Amino acid sequence: MPASARLPCSDGYRVIADTCRFLLLLHCIPSLEDARCSSVSHEPREFTLGKQLRPELISKCIELMYFQASNAYSSSVVAGLILGVLFWNRAPRAGIIAWFVCYGIMIAIRHRLGVRFLATPRRHEDAQRWLRYFAIVVGICGLIWGVYGVFLARHADTYDIAVVILSLGALLSGAVTAYSVSMPVYLAFATPTMLPIGAWLLASPVRGQRFLGLMVFAWMIFMFFSARRFRKFALESLAHQFENVNLVRNLEELAGQLKKLSSIDSLTNVANRRSFDEEFEAALASAKRDGAPLSLILCDIDFFKHYNDAYGHMQGDVCLRSIASQLDVVAKRLGALAARIGGEEFAVILRQAGVDSGVQLAEELRRAIERLGIVHSKSNSGYVTGSFGVCSMVPADATTRSELLQRADGALYEAKRAGRNRVCADQPAGIRDGSVTGGDMQGAMYH
Repeated sequence: MPASARLPCSDGYRVIADTCRFLLLLHCIPSLEDARCSSVSHEPREFTLGKQLRPELISKCIELMYFQASNAYSSSVVAGLILGVLFWNRAPRAGIIAWFVCYGIMIAIRHRLGVRFLATPRRHEDAQRWLRYFAIVVGICGLIWGVYGVFLARHADTYDIAVVILSLGALLSGAVTAYSVSMPVYLAFATPTMLPIGAWLLASPVRGQRFLGLMVFAWMIFMFFSARRFRKFALESLAHQFENVNLVRNLEELAGQLKKLSSIDSLTNVANRRSFDEEFEAALASAKRDGAPLSLILCDIDFFKHYNDAYGHMQGDVCLRSIASQLDVVAKRLGALAARIGGEEFAVILRQAGVDSGVQLAEELRRAIERLGIVHSKSNSGYVTGSFGVCSMVPADATTRSELLQRADGALYEAKRAGRNRVCADQPAGIRDGSVTGGDMQGAMYH
């Protein structure tokens, strides 16, 4: 540096002292943040696998760093513009322009890398690879800053050197919050940013500049430990988030399981009365809205009390499970819901179906029970059988659940009165699959 460009000794040391105080103030900012975090932090959470971060946590850290990229771009460009304006008439302009070109290219590369990362499906096995990409790009950006800082310092007096150091120190402070969730990424930026200016100052023949060089290295050490503390609290916060997400997911799964259990009959594993009531309400409302037919089938196992008396309640439970399984399979094949609504009583709801479809399904259900061939010595046929009552109608706005249930129950009573093991239908005359011609109530029996 030309002798004429140097300041008197007292002024030079005053600049050095002011620079040191500003750097210490910057150091206090992450420290205060650490203190705030420590006041609310809890016990450390398990967010590592051995000495490695869990892959899902690495992915989250990369995502956070990419989202911080816009702040890093803007602060770096602003700092570069300020230094460029300050040194425009002091340093070779080609060097300043070259910095803007190189840094602009790196911003474009970092942006493109971020877009690809956010657009790529997250696979945990790729987390380390993306982290390496980001560390390399950030390291090149730091190196560009480090070379730029030395380039400007070579054409600066003591005041201007202080400005360069403060600018680089401010960038390093920002890197603590932007990159310290990954120490390799933070070091990839911090080391090439501060090391060149620090080494250049230590090699300077001017004693005050050598002292500034020592302060630069001391500042790097302060920031390193601040970054480690910030990283610890950041990772614990992320670990809490993952725990909360997992807790919500587990609660949702548990709620789903509880809902399923609350809608399934514990003995037969088919829909229970609650599930039947909900489906019945929904089907009735849909039929009213669309003007479509709705079929309700009631089933009662013939002489089941005698079966329990003859073979015992445990065997009766086995019988009910076998019958319920067959009813469920047949009903699901046609998109219907089979439910156990009482001891030996079952119900089937068939949407968009007139009496023909309802009776046909009921007959298939009756035959399915017969095919089981469950011996019943107290039954007329010698086997377990079922009686079925069918009600099919296009419900009017005033039609209620009770009305359909009463008609289906009346048809079931007719099936029992006629000798059991048969299907009886009760519906307004003329109602077939999708057609209504009107008329009085009449009974129909099928066997």
